[in-house]
Amino acid sequence: MGVDADVILFNDRVYGTRVLPPYREFLASGKLQPLIDLVAELARSLPSDPTGASMASREYFDEYGEILSGRQFYSSAAEVDDGTKKTTREDLVVLVKGQVGPRLFQALCPVRDGRAGPEQSMSRTSLPLYLYSKSRWIEDYFTFAKEPAGEVLEIVVGEWCRCFASSEVKRFDEELQRIPRPRPAEASADEFLKLRKIVRRALIEPDLKLLLAVG
Repeated sequence: MGVDADVILFNDRVYGTRVLPPYREFLASGKLQPLIDLVAELARSLPSDPTGASMASREYFDEYGEILSGRQFYSSAAEVDDGTKKTTREDLVVLVKGQVGPRLFQALCPVRDGRAGPEQSMSRTSLPLYLYSKSRWIEDYFTFAKEPAGEVLEIVVGEWCRCFASSEVKRFDEELQRIPRPRPAEASADEFLKLRKIVRRALIEPDLKLLLAVG
């Protein structure tokens, strides 16, 4: 396919009440404290991951807190700090839109409660080809012949993202329910069941939405 595509189950209520307000307030008025407070909360509560493999790790939010509070210089053009430079408003906007906002989303919004993981890759496994052989409707969405018709998030996850509309989630669920489960020996069997659970939860739980993220 040439690009990574993920289906992410996320809590829209958390997104709308915890993540968007401080993000919007900074972009609209330049007020940083609500964003600093949320970043600091995550720096205290998230696990450490020095490898950087996790989008939601303490190290990222420690650094964001230093930059947003003015204690560490940041330049989107990778300028070197000579000890006198201060981060510009323009560079803070680049940082918040491109890094802080997406990582706040990844830390707080995907559903992680043990019932099913919050996301399923639709490009890095054998599952997509199996699904394409059974459903032209699914193939169209994940080969980008069609794009979801739901909300375009203000915070961009990946290079591009958009929610599936409720009618599309219903159809997605119907397509997955009629497709036979892959044989247990196939690598895609567990991923198929996970995707089925993710889509079903988006269908039946009012606070949850399904996001297609590409990047």
